[in-house]
Amino acid sequence: MVTGSVVFALRADAMSKPGGDSTKVTRYAAGLAARGWKCEVVTSPADLSARKSDVVHLVNLDLPLENLEYVRRARSTGAKIVLSTIRHPYEGVKAMYSYGSDTFYRKTKALGLSVENAITLREKVKLAARRNYRPVMRSGSFLTLQRDLLASVDAYFPMTESEHKAIEAEFSPRSRGFLVRNGSSFKSPIRAADSGSPKRDLVAIGRIEPRKNSVELARAALEGGFSIAFAGALNERHSKYASEFERLAARYSKQIDYLGRVEHSDLPQVFGSARAYINPAWFEVESQADIEAAALGLPLITTKHSYIFDTLGEDTPRLDPCDLVLQPAEAIDEAMSRVGVRRRPAQRSWDACAVDLQQAYWQVLDR
Repeated sequence: MVTGSVVFALRADAMSKPGGDSTKVTRYAAGLAARGWKCEVVTSPADLSARKSDVVHLVNLDLPLENLEYVRRARSTGAKIVLSTIRHPYEGVKAMYSYGSDTFYRKTKALGLSVENAITLREKVKLAARRNYRPVMRSGSFLTLQRDLLASVDAYFPMTESEHKAIEAEFSPRSRGFLVRNGSSFKSPIRAADSGSPKRDLVAIGRIEPRKNSVELARAALEGGFSIAFAGALNERHSKYASEFERLAARYSKQIDYLGRVEHSDLPQVFGSARAYINPAWFEVESQADIEAAALGLPLITTKHSYIFDTLGEDTPRLDPCDLVLQPAEAIDEAMSRVGVRRRPAQRSWDACAVDLQQAYWQVLDR
């Protein structure tokens, strides 16, 4: 018996550039399907118009133009519209605009564009490249468009209390927010017998790209005298940045070990090969790699521009990505001095997330 139906509406490149959004939706869909829900995924507003469902589930408040077009299409279907916000801390976004290595943002900054206008322009360029022209014509700054998107949905789903509070403080949305936390895939802590003695000082997980500060972290490790492994695919849309990373990894292979893209099932072994895990990204909401590292009991350092501290605790070592750019050796040395064995967070399965999601759907549908 079908319990209900939901269409997940993802950004156009979600499947060709897999990451947190598509992975989250895959896990949500599996849990909902086990409870009798019919689940579909679309990556185009035109495809959404042909679908009938109880719920249209949008993903990512930081893509307001694309999602506002989804809203326009969804209204004609009569479905309730919900949004997984995945809203990054705006202070981190501004810090990246000021100090980061993103080529597009360096050009817009040189032209005198504000961070709000630059972010909106980037989304418009991407949409125009896919010939999705209607949302390109919409006016408004980034924050105004985010406010418009929140005002147009029936409910929104933050991942953490801190994200929820930040959204309320910034936008005062009229729609109701339901907390839908992330789960963790690994339940058992790493044991010495599983991985032997750590081969490296640090390990970093995630795509090799400017937002993740991959090149800056590699240089900091070299200057600080630490060995490090990187696991993650090269983001070819940042080809010069990816090439610079590959050059560093090849030249200093005794200190920098690039593992490439690693299967999720192999992550415990990768995590267990290092003394500590580090996430130097300019911004995160609640990094899945952070959660997995903590669930495995690995000491970690993460970016200060994150809402992960609801889950890991306020005493978790934080790294300011600006320091990584401005004083790399000192930043990484200071962060490593605070690394130690920490309390593992409460374990939460992805199936429990699906339960929370279904309950939120029921309340939105008023069943």
